[in-house]
Amino acid sequence: TWDIDLESDTVTCSPEMLRLWGVDPEAFDGNREILQSKVHPSDRQLMVDAINDAIARRAIYEFEYRIHPSPGQTTWVLSRGRCTFP
Repeated sequence: TWDIDLESDTVTCSPEMLRLWGVDPEAFDGNREILQSKVHPSDRQLMVDAINDAIARRAIYEFEYRIHPSPGQTTWVLSRGRCTFP
């Protein structure tokens, strides 16, 4: 699971998600760019656009894309979310 804090532009992720993405949970500082760097280059901007669109429309986010948890490894992920605002 993950959450984006729009005010601080940081991400909070479950340890399981970080391990799936090849990120050390102990070292992750919430920087979105760390996660975005793991997304396949052809999918990266599409993913960012899908998240930003869901935020702007306060809509459900769903997107399937490739990540590179480690060099030479490609994994498909399906990410779903819902925007909530106070």
